[in-house]
Amino acid sequence: MLFQNLDQLTELKKEAQITLKNVEDEHRINERELKQDVRALKVSKKEQEVRHKEYLNALTKEKNK
Repeated sequence: MLFQNLDQLTELKKEAQITLKNVEDEHRINERELKQDVRALKVSKKEQEVRHKEYLNALTKEKNK
């Protein structure tokens, strides 16, 4: 009976480790995707800032004419 309990305990620990590893892998994937999204948003923001600056420069040029 003690052997069965130890065997069950070992099996439960193994299952818990597998579940934990799967959750960690999922978390890493989600974290990587979020980092990519943040980077894409930063790039988009920078592009908008550059376009805005160019637009303001064009307006200023037009006004100075």
